[in-house]
Amino acid sequence: MNDKGIWTEYEVIQLEENKLFELKQKNNSYFVRYDYKLISPGTTKLTYTEWVEEGDINNPFGKDVLEKLKEIIE
Repeated sequence: MNDKGIWTEYEVIQLEENKLFELKQKNNSYFVRYDYKLISPGTTKLTYTEWVEEGDINNPFGKDVLEKLKEIIE
């Protein structure tokens, strides 16, 4: 759900178990990708990337959102 309370649909366009998943927003040129790398047992590095094919990202994740995501994952 976006900040206006509207649900946004995505399609999974790439998935590699325990490695990465990539999503594309339906009817838009927005993409997001999560890459995972095992550092040690119980420790994983997460790389978050978002982009658009044209123009600018309307509402990129801010540091506060990314910190919350990190907290949830840990």
